[in-house]
Amino acid sequence: MDESYKVCQLAGQSLSPLQAFYLATLGGAAALYLDDRIGNFDVGKEADFVVLDPEATPHLARRMERTTTLAERLFAFMIMGDDRAVHATHVARRAGACSRGD
Repeated sequence: MDESYKVCQLAGQSLSPLQAFYLATLGGAAALYLDDRIGNFDVGKEADFVVLDPEATPHLARRMERTTTLAERLFAFMIMGDDRAVHATHVARRAGACSRGD
């Protein structure tokens, strides 16, 4: 997402964090005609997903302290996030099928 944002900026276009995350999830699934099975957390859909840690690095945590909206938080993850921001990975889960302890 970071590189896509930079390419858009160089081309005089913008890529909002909400749009970037949409394209990486439901938008990508729709492009592959798989949005009936993947792409969001609707009950019964399949999902591989990560849980992100907003305090994974000192710089990311400092930036997150200054965010006030979801778009600002997503932008910080988009630009500053890396593998250290991944708190947990869940593979082949079904939305609505997780117990409270998962």
